[in-house]
Amino acid sequence: MEVILLEDVENLGKMGEIVKVADGYARNYLIPRKLAVKADPKKVKEFEHKKRMIQRKIEKKKRALESVAEKLAKIKLTFERKLVEGEEGKIYGSVSAIDIANALKEQGIELSKASIELEKPIKQTGVFVVPIKLELGMKAQIQVEVTGKDEGN
Repeated sequence: MEVILLEDVENLGKMGEIVKVADGYARNYLIPRKLAVKADPKKVKEFEHKKRMIQRKIEKKKRALESVAEKLAKIKLTFERKLVEGEEGKIYGSVSAIDIANALKEQGIELSKASIELEKPIKQTGVFVVPIKLELGMKAQIQVEVTGKDEGN
């Protein structure tokens, strides 16, 4: 019997594939657990239509994410922190993913702190490239500059 997989099934196939299986396996396992449906011409046509619609949505979202990635590439965030006396370039406190997310929010870009892939908070002055994780496996980068100010200023 040929079935259309509604979910990924280990050792059988991925969602959307049409596979040939034993009649008993389909009737007793796949179909009752809603892992597959019998592949008649009507169901195949219906499923292909759904697949095309989903693909269009993904393409549209991908284009939107590409424009967000381009926007992010043009952004350079600057943070000013107090310098630690006697230690070159070290700052009090740090610049964290939350600080970066808040600064982006002020510029009209809403991102969760989890999407900012900062391994550890920035604790010294300089220019840093920070990776940003977007949906659909896409990535972007922003520049973060940390400057120091002396306590006397």
